[in-house]
Amino acid sequence: MKWRSSVALLVLALAGCATGPRLTDQEKLALHLAHAGEPVSSFRFFGNIHGWSELGDSAMVVYTRPNESWLLQFDTTCPGLPYATTIGLSSQFDRVHARFDRVLLHDAIPASCRISTIRPLDSKALKADMAQLRQARMEQRQEGDGQGD
Repeated sequence: MKWRSSVALLVLALAGCATGPRLTDQEKLALHLAHAGEPVSSFRFFGNIHGWSELGDSAMVVYTRPNESWLLQFDTTCPGLPYATTIGLSSQFDRVHARFDRVLLHDAIPASCRISTIRPLDSKALKADMAQLRQARMEQRQEGDGQGD
């Protein structure tokens, strides 16, 4: 667990040095990996996705309950993911399995991406670090504008 805190702090420090208002895909993925547990073979899924976020074209977060989220990584890139507006999961039963199930992109050009790794996320710690990062970026912008004095 100690290394996760160190990685999260490193991501926050690097992101704080960035000039843009948004995290890069690599920064977002690193932050989520810092808050991810060990890989699991599957998770329970009852057909409802409460939300999702793409982390570039190789990973995403799926929110299955208000305080339950999963980091899904793909065995190859999923080119349509950054532009997807609607997704689904290919699970036929009540579980989504790594190396078997897919994320389905329901857009103009339907596609699917096979899930290679599933990791549970510590949603509370992730939210806290994201809030800290937003605060640091806001302060950095204010200092850059000369308004922080």
